[in-house]
Amino acid sequence: MRKVTVIFKGTVSLENNGGFASLRHRFKRKKIADYKKVLIHLKGDGKRYQFWAKTNKEDQQAYIFILKLPENGKLLK
Repeated sequence: MRKVTVIFKGTVSLENNGGFASLRHRFKRKKIADYKKVLIHLKGDGKRYQFWAKTNKEDQQAYIFILKLPENGKLLK
């Protein structure tokens, strides 16, 4: 298993119809039929986030998981 660290930070403002931020990563193709889960470790800021996963980037349908992260940088596993 490969360990990857990503830092997503900044300030989101509701001015000028703002309030949305996004991060996208396209993985190399991999056969995942034998996999049972996705494991992500997140440090929270008390805000709500969505995790989307697709089988193909062209698909309109996606698996969507909505979560609210804990505050004060607590780790969510």
